[in-house]
Amino acid sequence: MLLCVSVFAAWPAQARAAGQPASPASLAVAALAERLHDEDAAVREAAATALKALGPEAGPAIPALVAAVRDRDGYVRGTAARVLVRLGPAAVPGLAGLLGDDNVGTRRVAAEALRVLGPSAAPAVPALARALADQDATVRENSANALKAIGPEAAPAIPALVALVRDRDGCVRGTAARVLVFMGAAAAPGLAGLLGDGNFEVRRVAAEALRAMGPSAAAAVPALARALADEDATVRETASRALDKIGPDAQAAIPALVTVVRDHDGYVRATAARVLVAMGPAAVPGLAELLADKDVEVRRITADAMRVLRLEPAAGQAAR
Repeated sequence: MLLCVSVFAAWPAQARAAGQPASPASLAVAALAERLHDEDAAVREAAATALKALGPEAGPAIPALVAAVRDRDGYVRGTAARVLVRLGPAAVPGLAGLLGDDNVGTRRVAAEALRVLGPSAAPAVPALARALADQDATVRENSANALKAIGPEAAPAIPALVALVRDRDGCVRGTAARVLVFMGAAAAPGLAGLLGDGNFEVRRVAAEALRAMGPSAAAAVPALARALADEDATVRETASRALDKIGPDAQAAIPALVTVVRDHDGYVRATAARVLVAMGPAAVPGLAELLADKDVEVRRITADAMRVLRLEPAAGQAAR
């Protein structure tokens, strides 16, 4: 702490040694950086706020501001983090380092600050990926949201995000899944692997994420077809809807969907029948098979779903 103070106090002296008078801005930044260590919290917060007002000129105060994010006072921590966000990419390494701090409040604030920085926080991706395993749920969730805000450059964190969908906290699981959806096709294989997880909640979240991905989830079709036989009805139904959203690339799952129309759960049966109809001509043989099923409920659901079936007329018929 004393080292930081001595460094900031030396700025004007260094300028004079170089034969250049210290600018008013340099003098102000050095003095305010020193006050970030004041014994009074109100002074520390006011100093941070004043540095924010100086804009880019406050860049030399970044080390002191990073130290202030470790302040024992929550208001000071938050103010210092907001100033670092204002200073942009130059503050990213310092904020990334704070993700390993012993103080949970500091880690939370650092992760949130990196989220606000968005794509410019890309150098923090490795630290954020590690923070997904933090013992604090808020840090894990804030870190996942920061990776989403960074965008495509956060792709190296996909394996850690996939692991996070298994989190013990439901909110964290949901956030991780939403971030993976945002990552697009690169995240589909990882989500597909989660469809075989031992926890039905994880399987539900993974199936829903694949549904939200739409055609980008085409790589997950084989896993989704297997998930149609899941012991959990919600997983089976959601897997059906995911196949529907994928579209024509999901036709390989038609045989599995035909089987699911015979499911013991009425909602699952009806959803599978609607998805088959949406598959169009490729599903007609399977639908015809179901119309001849010995179970009257299967025949009824199939016939009901086929009311919206649209087929192109054969070439010869179209000409007449």
